[in-house]
Formats: sequence, structure tokens, C-alpha cells
Amino acid sequence: MDWAEQLEILQAAQGDPALLALAMVDFAHHGLTAAERARIKAALLAAAVPHWCNSGFLAALLETTQEDGEHLLAHLESLTVVELFPTRGENAISVQRQARTALRRYLADTDPGQFRVLVDRACGYVSARDGEDARVEAIFHRFSIDRGAASAECLALYAELEESGTSDSRRVLLMNLIELIDLAPLEPAPQRGAPTKQHKSPVVLPALSVAARQATSAPNVFDVFLCHNSQDKPEVEVIGLELKKRKLRPWLDKWELPPGRPWQQLLEEQIETIGAAAVFVGRSGFGPWQNAEHRAFLSEFQRRSCPVIPVILNSVTTPPRLPPFLAGMTWVDFRDADSLPYSMLIWGVTGTRPPELP
Repeated sequence: MDWAEQLEILQAAQGDPALLALAMVDFAHHGLTAAERARIKAALLAAAVPHWCNSGFLAALLETTQEDGEHLLAHLESLTVVELFPTRGENAISVQRQARTALRRYLADTDPGQFRVLVDRACGYVSARDGEDARVEAIFHRFSIDRGAASAECLALYAELEESGTSDSRRVLLMNLIELIDLAPLEPAPQRGAPTKQHKSPVVLPALSVAARQATSAPNVFDVFLCHNSQDKPEVEVIGLELKKRKLRPWLDKWELPPGRPWQQLLEEQIETIGAAAVFVGRSGFGPWQNAEHRAFLSEFQRRSCPVIPVILNSVTTPPRLPPFLAGMTWVDFRDADSLPYSMLIWGVTGTRPPELP
């Protein structure tokens, strides 16, 4: 494949992350026929439906033989958007989360029937396995089929895991819920002529995720990362304490970083489970954005399509100049008490509008 063909493929993708991920197949396997590359692309789309995939799982998703599943998996392993997933065995892989989200959304938009078929097969495959992790994964897939029933099953399983003290499975369940917030629009519409199930209390995914976090006693589950200049810490700490009173779990370095341990590593352990970031702007300026580590963490929140909320502290006396990536976002302004800034911040974090807001 020469550079002109590569350029043509990239131009056809038009910056779409799903199409760019699929283009990786053409670049990595340009020596194969178009038909063979098309099969690998179909395998990549199928592998993006679950959190992980091995040859047997892939064969079940595509309804092919084990040998063919191994053949296709070997091709997927050479793609940069695919990584090993050793917790499910030596030959297990996972499509990287950003690419997985984009591919799932692309499949649901372009071929909702096939998306539903793959979800059904994934749910059936994991349901046949034993163990709490399998139950958690099955619920993840059921959300794309019947959200009301899956919500009830999710809350019941969470209560069961909490009672049994199984913190690892609770954490996996919460991580799945957080991913489902990003994928909420993917629930396929009911098929024409199919009866629509009615649920008296439909559960909104952000609210379900926050409710589960509130109930957990696990110390490593948080709702919002408080990003701030260290000179503004006293003011930010007051806001964090108030958020705790309002049943949220904020992550503040002063509270969560024990002495003698590298803070970068500890925060990296939490970054994929924290659902939002509040970026505080005080009279001390934008200290965090002068630090490469903080910029990397905020980029991770943006990569996962999590809310990144600019928060203007009460100490600011002149109109602040926000960094470009924040300038287009809705502020929460603590200088204006009439705007109910705590309620606005909670709305931004949870995705659920508090009733006291006009």
C-alpha cells in the first residue's frame, strides 16, 4: 500500500475515531485481500462489544469455528488499538477503551440490528460462565437490551456483593456503570412490532452510578476529582467537605495521598473510575496546567468523555481567562450565590438536575 492509498483511507475516515480504528486493519494487513481485511474489521467490531475477548469468545460472537476465531484473533493482536487482557487468560485481548466506545457507537448507529445480535451473543457467552465477574459482565450487556430490567438486576447484585464483602466485584461493577454512562445513547430502539416493556421507575445511568458509589464502603471509588492550584487548597477543601455532606465522594489530594508514596501512581490507580473532574479557578491562577502530570490527567477525563467542569472560586476578583479547552464549557461560579453553585456542581458531576434548580 503506497502513501497515496494510505492518504485516501485517512481522508475517508474524516477524523472519525471509529473509522480510524477500522483503518488500522488496512494499514496493518495491507498485504491481504479486501475481503480478508473486511472479515478482520468485522472481528474488530465484534471484539469491541464486550470488555475482553479470546478466541472462543470471538468465535461465539461471529458464530464461526474455534480455529477461525484463533486466526482472526491473531490478526487483531497486531493492531495498535488492541491490547492484551491477561486477567482473562494468556490469549485474551481488549480493544482500548476509547476505540471500544467509538466502535460500539459506530456499530449501533450504522447497523443497530447487528449491534443487538452481538450484544445478545456476548450476554449469552458470559452468562454461561460461573462466578461474580461473569454476572457483572452479563448485566453490562443486558443494559443494551433491556435497561429497566438490567438496572434492577444491577442494584440487586450490588446489594448482594456489599453484604458478602466482595469489594473487587463491586469495583468492576462500578467501572462498568461508568462506561455505560458514556455509552448511554447506544440502547437500541425497540424493533418494529415488538412490545415495549414499561417500568414504573426507569433508572437513569448517571444517577444509578452515583447511588452505587454512595452505598459503597470501598475507599477507592470517587465521584469527582478536585483539580486545583495548591494555593487555593483551603477554599477547595471547604467545597469538598460540603460535597461530602451532600452524599458525593470528592477526590482531594490532601485527603487521599498518604505520606511516602508517589502521588502520580496513586492517582493513576483511580483515574479510570473517577467519573468527573472539577477544575478550580482561583485568584492564584492556573498552577495545575503548568504541570505535565495534571494536564495528562485532565486529558484522560476528556478521552473518556467525562465531564470536566470549570469552577470559579469566590476569591476571584477579576474576570478569569480560562485555558482554551475549558473556555467553551459551562462554568460553575461560586461568586454568584444566587446561581446555587453547589447544586450546579452536583448537576455537572452526576448528570442529574437537583430539584432546587430553577
